[in-house]
Amino acid sequence: MSFVCRHTWTRGPETGKRCNLGPRMEDGYCVFHSELDEVRAYPDGLVRLLEDRMRRGLSFERFCLEDTHLRHINLTGADLSGVNLSGADLSLSQLVKTRLAHADLNNAFLFAANLSEADLSEAYLLGADLSESDLFGASLRRAEAFGADLRRANLSLADLSGADLGDANLTEAAVNGASLRDANLENAVLEGVDLGRAATGEAEAEAED
Repeated sequence: MSFVCRHTWTRGPETGKRCNLGPRMEDGYCVFHSELDEVRAYPDGLVRLLEDRMRRGLSFERFCLEDTHLRHINLTGADLSGVNLSGADLSLSQLVKTRLAHADLNNAFLFAANLSEADLSEAYLLGADLSESDLFGASLRRAEAFGADLRRANLSLADLSGADLGDANLTEAAVNGASLRDANLENAVLEGVDLGRAATGEAEAEAED
């Protein structure tokens, strides 16, 4: 008999069904849904498994993908809202129009990732590496990005309204048409950034060059 996780899907085509992913953790949940604070033995071929779920339109509800190696993954348009990706390596990945609202991306690696038009509203990005990432037209409304690395990131037309960018490094980031209304830029590094090109100058800023 195949393992059945204790989690029941509440959205997507599997709504009402029990999760049948694995491997099993000691609390009876699969490695993706367990709330135990233990080392997780993610299955082999994790990138292929996640990409296949995305192609089939299946849910990533409550997934924990902490500290996973997902470089070059293509999850374009996937709904990863609220997913735990803290410490995950998503460098060079395709995340165009991906929904990451409320996702935990603290200390995640997103170097040179394509996040154009992605939804990162209210996401947790403390200490995340977003250097050289493409965030063209992305939403980072009220995102918690304190101390994030955004060097040479493309933030053109991005919505950073109310985002916390305190102590973030935005050296040479492109902000053409970006909204910084009510954003916190206290002690942010803005060397080579032309804030005059942003859509609004109403950032709550006490920036360091």
